[in-house]
Amino acid sequence: MKSFIIFLLLIFTSVFLFCERIPPNNSFEAGELQKIKLTELNGIPGEFGPLFAVTAHGAYPDWAQLWFVDDQGTIRMVRVNFHEYRINEVTISIPRN
Repeated sequence: MKSFIIFLLLIFTSVFLFCERIPPNNSFEAGELQKIKLTELNGIPGEFGPLFAVTAHGAYPDWAQLWFVDDQGTIRMVRVNFHEYRINEVTISIPRN
């Protein structure tokens, strides 16, 4: 039993001594999202394409994000406040390469 405990201590010690911190993988470049200002706030432009998702964020409980994709694959996000019945004038566009 004593030799088993010593063996475990040697294993844990060697693992601790020979472990090395792996640096985070920061090899990607952050992309700048394109912001588009809507001029007409009474509807969502048809050229945004069909709606494919609706999401919400806990920090903004009154807002929903509507996600659209057009024929070229460009993704657009439009924020809608469903308590005040209004569309946020700033939308986000994510082009596809």
